Amino acid sequence: MMRLYDSSLLHPSLSTSKLPFLLAACLGLLGLEQAPGQALFGHYRFDEPSNLKLDSSGAGHHASYTFCSGANCTQFPRAIGGVSGGAIGFDGTNGLSWDSDTALPAALTGSYSVSLWLKTTQVQGSDSWPGFLGAAIFGDAFGNDHTLLALTGSKVDFSTENSSYDLHSSSSINSGQFVHVVVTRDAVSGEKRLFINGDLENEETGSTGAFALAPNSEVRLGIRYGAGFRGVVDELQIYEGVLSPAQTAYLFDNPAGTVTGAPTLGDSVDAPELSWSTGGSSPWFAQTMESFDGADAAQSGPLDFFQSNYLETTVQGPGTLSFRWKSASPDDEGYLQFLVNGVDMDELSGDSGWVENTFELGPGANTLRWTYFNFTGPAEDAGFVDTVSFAQPIDVNLQFEIARGNNNNAFYGGADTYSLFPFFNFISPLPLTTGHVHQAVSPNERFIAQQGGGFSSSSRLLGSLDDVLNEATNGFWRLYLNKGSAAEKLYTFAVTINGLDTNTLGRTVLLSPTNGSVNVSTNPVFHWSGPDWNSTVFVSVQNPPTFTRSTNATLALGTTNWTALARPYGTNRFRARYSANNGSYVQTTTPTGAGLPPLNSWVTSTRLVSEASIDFVVGAAVPVPVPDASLAVSNETACLTFSTQPGRIHTLQVKTNLTTAPWISLTNFVGNGDQQKIPLPFSSAHPEGYYRIVTQ
Repeated sequence: MMRLYDSSLLHPSLSTSKLPFLLAACLGLLGLEQAPGQALFGHYRFDEPSNLKLDSSGAGHHASYTFCSGANCTQFPRAIGGVSGGAIGFDGTNGLSWDSDTALPAALTGSYSVSLWLKTTQVQGSDSWPGFLGAAIFGDAFGNDHTLLALTGSKVDFSTENSSYDLHSSSSINSGQFVHVVVTRDAVSGEKRLFINGDLENEETGSTGAFALAPNSEVRLGIRYGAGFRGVVDELQIYEGVLSPAQTAYLFDNPAGTVTGAPTLGDSVDAPELSWSTGGSSPWFAQTMESFDGADAAQSGPLDFFQSNYLETTVQGPGTLSFRWKSASPDDEGYLQFLVNGVDMDELSGDSGWVENTFELGPGANTLRWTYFNFTGPAEDAGFVDTVSFAQPIDVNLQFEIARGNNNNAFYGGADTYSLFPFFNFISPLPLTTGHVHQAVSPNERFIAQQGGGFSSSSRLLGSLDDVLNEATNGFWRLYLNKGSAAEKLYTFAVTINGLDTNTLGRTVLLSPTNGSVNVSTNPVFHWSGPDWNSTVFVSVQNPPTFTRSTNATLALGTTNWTALARPYGTNRFRARYSANNGSYVQTTTPTGAGLPPLNSWVTSTRLVSEASIDFVVGAAVPVPVPDASLAVSNETACLTFSTQPGRIHTLQVKTNLTTAPWISLTNFVGNGDQQKIPLPFSSAHPEGYYRIVTQ
């Protein structure tokens, strides 16, 4: 909650020399000072009905003009109620434009972020359409596609570079309620992100560097070319830089705020990923006049005699806590106290200057509280806290599985494939919540290891080993911790792979049955050859229709043949897989991140895999006719006699009449080629009726 102080309500003992200090703090809370990293290009609040083009940031980047076009044009953009104050409404034919004189087109060629609130019930085409086919919300007016936000189906689409890289939201945004949308583009890494209501919903890596700016470029809101947007837009903000997940979450929580103002409490102590609270006789606040790092710090608010206030957060241990704090009470009439779970850990008094503290915290929740007490001193005496850092020991064990597949079955197109599956054998701590994940991502996102989120590893199947090596070694891998959250940490590391070629990564070949064989017996013997590795081989057989594994075994070193259990009629799949642990091929640097603590441990390993699979058909390629059956009748009973088919499932069925009654299955069994004799009636429940044998 933001609190502003009227100077007439300050304690009488507060000297007027402190007023500029408090005014600076209050102005910071209003968001009038700029934080480093992202420059606010423009903020369009649409709160002035007579001037919807106004840039309220003070930068002077006002829109050029409003317009209405097309045969169905009915009105210019209009001022209506928004998520905060006024908003701008569009009917699909009107819009707002910034030409090249405003510098907005140029600002959208490098690294940038766009934040806006929108409300609509419109549906435009399909959710998977490219952006240029959707209803244009914000972007280049003449098809340069440096930035385009569009409504496709019920989703938001963010596309650049002539729609070569489209990001679609997973959430539908046409509920008729205000939805917060943020898109970011990093010109250095090429990374693009799409956030909905403060949460990361999609991302990918596109091209790097600045886009070329076309002559007479123009950016439009509400309409571009093709379909226009029908709905409401509010609080449009453009930044020349990339907003962090924490800043995006802040904009969602504070619709009228900006991230270029004085810091929040979390920002001021350099720990925005933690949840901060304040209480007591007055709140602590963020300010920029006194700090250890030269930027900002948290300060206790003004106190009267025998009053106190506190700053508090909770962290999950174990971990190492460090911070710097300062007592500003020259006459020793106040002091600053630090407590963990209510236990007094340390105190400062007098005019202490900045002091650094480090504590090792135990497992579980640890509530941290900094309390300033004022006994008889003046109200301007205060406590300060800065550079709070809590580092849990981060342990990562990452495995690189490099695989060659001789996959002759139709699913893989019959060609050899190569892949790299990274796996987290171990990573600690676990993600903060089920909605967050840890990831290790290759330079172009073809190989991903993940903790949380429903899968553990993914890899694109590539056409050559060189393709795998190029993806793995050309560029930096990214290690995300709690990706997409305010607590996200990003480390990078490099990978080198030496001595690995197609001779080393040998081929597995299935010799018999051959791929596509038919009339295979129910007890086939499988033969294969594999790489000369000191490893066992894992074999498995799957059966239709879902090809779930039905029989498998791990065979001794050097085994090249195997007989599975009896196979059912129809298509089956056999797979042989060699694997060998070998840590000599893949080497990595230790992950590092700007301003982040080093990892407690970083262990990598390599596994080589060579496998092959085939499809084959047990029995004939097409079903054989139902076997002949004869009925023998005696005075006591009748017998149904027929020849069974090996490996086929036979089902005995009955119905009471041939026209309307359903067939009822009585029993089934697997044939062995011999004759089968079944006495009739089969049961007292069916004393008479019509019988048949169904063979599968």
